[in-house]
Amino acid sequence: MYLTFDLGYENENVKSIIDTLRSENVKATFFLLRHTVVGGKNLDRIIADGHLCANHTLHHKDMTKMQEIESFKAELEGLAKDYNEVTGK
Repeated sequence: MYLTFDLGYENENVKSIIDTLRSENVKATFFLLRHTVVGGKNLDRIIADGHLCANHTLHHKDMTKMQEIESFKAELEGLAKDYNEVTGK
């Protein structure tokens, strides 16, 4: 079974989610957007607690409507670049 999170960051829910996961000794996957990586308040805790960080694109656009491969790649590669700059990973 996988437990994933890809919404809720705007509502400041991440801290309580991480606290609950830690108290229950549960690992999860957090699908990150640019604003959760660059200047994100909880990224260090997500990583330190051993959760998996996954790429949810820079801007959460509807990727099925993108006509150009360059735009598609930019959404994925842009977040990967930001994540690497912030975390060194």
